[in-house]
Amino acid sequence: MILKTITDQVKTSAVFKKFPFLFESDNIIQYYDTEFFSFKENTANFYKFLIYGSLELYLKHYEKRRFLYRLESEQLPIVSINSSLSNSSIDFFCKSLKESAILFISLDNIRRYSMESEAFRKSFIKSQEYHYSSMLTAIESYTKDGLEKRLYNYLLTKSNLYNSQELSISQHEISEELNCSREAVIRNLKKLKIKGVIENKRNVIFLKK
Repeated sequence: MILKTITDQVKTSAVFKKFPFLFESDNIIQYYDTEFFSFKENTANFYKFLIYGSLELYLKHYEKRRFLYRLESEQLPIVSINSSLSNSSIDFFCKSLKESAILFISLDNIRRYSMESEAFRKSFIKSQEYHYSSMLTAIESYTKDGLEKRLYNYLLTKSNLYNSQELSISQHEISEELNCSREAVIRNLKKLKIKGVIENKRNVIFLKK
């Protein structure tokens, strides 16, 4: 849903307080509830900035979905999101974990803001470095880390997000997000339980931090 007015929640965000000029009329704010979504082709020439909320980023390659990393609006004054790579078989899409607002800014405006504001330019570069380093780290983990380690890191991330050691999550949901079979999830949950780092029954997992 496109926001035609700047809401109070946007006005209290770190991005608005530091860079109010980003919210001029030709930039667009879109609001997302807890849902999966992808960016339309006509937004390819726009940078996307998470103003408030929390997102999970996924890579979709030949119909296979792989979890990359999580974005929190508190991490950086600006968090940029690229919607796709030059390879047409690869796309990014997101899952909004709570109410989130994303600001769409054209490439022309990005260039202008970078020339006019040194603070914006530095934050933009920092956010790009964070985005690509997080993405490369996530992709590297798929090639080097075993599923057991990926599963444990996934559960830790969920635990930190919800500020709870008890997670209500199904094996099917885990298998979908980690792009593996349900049987592999069950097998590696047993390994983590034997190591004494988790307890699990049905759709509840308890992390022993």
